[in-house]
Amino acid sequence: MSTYVYMFWEVREAGAWTYVGAFIHDDEYDGALVPQNSAPDSWGRYNFSVYYAVSGERGFPDDLSETLQNFVNTYWVDANRPSWMTIEEMRAFYEQEGSEQYAHIDFETIQQENGHQSSDIRLVFWADQ
Repeated sequence: MSTYVYMFWEVREAGAWTYVGAFIHDDEYDGALVPQNSAPDSWGRYNFSVYYAVSGERGFPDDLSETLQNFVNTYWVDANRPSWMTIEEMRAFYEQEGSEQYAHIDFETIQQENGHQSSDIRLVFWADQ
């Protein structure tokens, strides 16, 4: 059985977190304009369980961006095992782990595109079951 994972990017600007991904009209949400899921296709049960454990099983951040807070409140009040990690934390995990068996993310491109320090970029994620 597979797990469908949802992942969304936020950056910290002037002390507040802002959703930085795209928006799409999604039939799963009755055609509403919603944040676009950025989870790599390979993030299934195996990868999610590893990242969830490494993240410290934090739940949603208290300072979740307004966009994602509204999305969660409207569609994902019962989100399964939400958590989050900064790019800095995820990069440290990759460097320590070293096997490259997990779904990896191109940190350099993300950091360059957003122009932020890695501690000011985070991903928020959860599973559908």
